[in-house]
Amino acid sequence: MAPDASHLAALPWPCKSRMLSMLPLRDCLCLAAVSRELRDLVRELNNSVVSVDFNELPGTRVRGALAWTLRNELAGLRGISASGAACLEAIISACTLQPEGLLLEGSLQPRLQQLTSLSLDSLKQLQDSHLALVLPHCPNLEVLALPRCSKLTDAAAIAVGARLPRLRVVVCRDWPCLTDVGVAAMAAGCPLLEDVTLDGCLRVGTESLSLLARSCRGLRRLSIAKSYAVTDGALAALGEWCGALEEVVVRQCPRVAAAGHLAACGRLAAVDFSGCSRVSGILDESGTLDLVTRVRRARPSCTLHW
Repeated sequence: MAPDASHLAALPWPCKSRMLSMLPLRDCLCLAAVSRELRDLVRELNNSVVSVDFNELPGTRVRGALAWTLRNELAGLRGISASGAACLEAIISACTLQPEGLLLEGSLQPRLQQLTSLSLDSLKQLQDSHLALVLPHCPNLEVLALPRCSKLTDAAAIAVGARLPRLRVVVCRDWPCLTDVGVAAMAAGCPLLEDVTLDGCLRVGTESLSLLARSCRGLRRLSIAKSYAVTDGALAALGEWCGALEEVVVRQCPRVAAAGHLAACGRLAAVDFSGCSRVSGILDESGTLDLVTRVRRARPSCTLHW
């Protein structure tokens, strides 16, 4: 059972401070959202907080706690993680409303500008128009994770490429409408990308992955699954342009076979070709060397799954 805010407010300040310091951060934020007396204390105690994870809170509490977090100046805050429909309203409001509720675009922009990481999982109501509203207020994002936000399309990816030049990590897992057009826009606009997840993006293929390899030379990790459009051309581009590559996950992509293209990646430490039936036992162009063996010989420490 959550603490009674009125009972806490009646305690002497040192007692309140001590008790609140022992509570999980998310519970402190919930109290601040409903108790005017505790808000200043919660703000003071958590001014150095770097990231907040709302994922374990029930929906009704997420809305209030996240709204309070975005409407109050926590100077150290750099990352927010939340999931479910309840958080969407608070995020959109942070872009358009003053704390008093008066419409004024950008009134909370300083709070959002300080964020470098934003993770929103399973927001099935999140649409391209929502993301287009939020991203201009978060220009310093380096990590953007939007897994299972299934209504997002190429328009969302194009907005990411246009608005987030500092982006290093992007997760677009299970965006069924994402195509090569959107991924190409992210590759062109986010040259610092190091970690890209495209699992479940069925329409993303070799064309955009090749552009990603050429545009983002610092790419360290790439994961894509369940795409018939991915071919050996994508692996060839990765092998040619991505010398910093450390991990490649290509699962259930039936047209992939030439794993040997990755042998040129000197830092490669893990390769996963699970569900790619053509990889195991296929010979290279000379017909003399098993492609998987070729990768193994080039990188003895490399972990291979197929």
